[in-house]
Amino acid sequence: MNDNQSKTLERWHEFVETKNNEILSQILNDEMTFHSPFLHKPKGKDFGLMALQTVVEVFENFRYTRKFYNENSCVLEFAANIGAVELQGVDLIEFDENGQIVDFKVMIRPARGLQTLADEMGKRFAAKGFA
Repeated sequence: MNDNQSKTLERWHEFVETKNNEILSQILNDEMTFHSPFLHKPKGKDFGLMALQTVVEVFENFRYTRKFYNENSCVLEFAANIGAVELQGVDLIEFDENGQIVDFKVMIRPARGLQTLADEMGKRFAAKGFA
């Protein structure tokens, strides 16, 4: 990863910790693709912003447990819970040469954790007027 990409990753961690939506908006490329664990078709930046802003509100005890890097991307393994339901997952993040995130894919297991997250995200999306 180049310096710009490393700085973006630092800002990503800052967003996760502080839930500062301005940071997230700045580090996502306007043409980015977001791959949700709930939807078959990838979505763009607007959906990615809303999904990522919402999920950091839903997860409890969120922590990254392992990190893997190559020249333009990283894989961040995480663990969290939603109430009594524990889950694990990975964020697969790809950067452009300027350091902005151009592709963000989320995978979650086990099925119960994914379903619990889907239910909670659905409620919050509906409350925000996005169903």
